[in-house]
Amino acid sequence: MRRICLVVGMAGFVAACQPAETPEQMEARMAAETDSATAALEAAYARMTSFVVSENADSMASLYAENARLYPADEPLVEGREAIRAKYVEWFGMGTAEFTHQRIGILVNGPVAIERMKWSMTISPNPGGPPFEPMTMVGKGVLVWQKMGDQWLIVDDIGNNDAPMMPPAAGTVGQGQ
Repeated sequence: MRRICLVVGMAGFVAACQPAETPEQMEARMAAETDSATAALEAAYARMTSFVVSENADSMASLYAENARLYPADEPLVEGREAIRAKYVEWFGMGTAEFTHQRIGILVNGPVAIERMKWSMTISPNPGGPPFEPMTMVGKGVLVWQKMGDQWLIVDDIGNNDAPMMPPAAGTVGQGQ
């Protein structure tokens, strides 16, 4: 038993004696990690786009970690994969969506990736559903991905619309609203 403790203790001591990563080394490591993760995240986005087109809430939810959080614009926080799946069921019930995104930037550090993006989504009425004029929303967002095992999963999905806030109703300005 003592030998095991000694070996574990020595491993910690050796690790503690290693020189700290220089800023240049950190930058090079993170650039390599970003290059490596980018292909996997692009593949995840291709799947995401097909899941939106096919309105597959179960598959959409599979892109999220079990404890993920979705911060939809103008709605309360949605926590957990099952609640996120239910939110997509609700959204897909609104109409047929076309979704595009443009990555603004990505930063990877070990098992965490932070991605900034712009997006556009057009929702059209479902065949046989209530008629409405197609709606297009444009916005921006941040996805926080975490590598779990051999796959990248979304842990935080934060998005908001570019449309301006609606002005307050007449007579409500300055009334403690």
